[in-house]
Amino acid sequence: MKSERSTPPPRQNWEALRNDIEKWYVTEDMPVKYVRQQLSRRNFHVSERQIKSKLEKWKLQCKRTPHAHYMAMMAVVDDYNSQGTEIEFFVLKGLREVVYTKQKIKKECRC
Repeated sequence: MKSERSTPPPRQNWEALRNDIEKWYVTEDMPVKYVRQQLSRRNFHVSERQIKSKLEKWKLQCKRTPHAHYMAMMAVVDDYNSQGTEIEFFVLKGLREVVYTKQKIKKECRC
């Protein structure tokens, strides 16, 4: 009977796949679930939690924008709005650009 917990793959296996994992997760902005599927296709079977742990260890970009960044954008928006000017931020997320309006910033940071 197979145990529920699998043995973590050896470190050198992770390192051999690091460039691909970084490409999928950071450059192509794919979710961890997608990364896991791609690794499974290469017979490298790991959990999403194991992938997230490795991403943290490698200090790869976290996909969530920190609350402090939203607060900083909001301060700039408020300053421009007080001068009668509307602005938008264009933020690079992986390979795509996301437009942040005042409404989107408020929604994301819940300010």
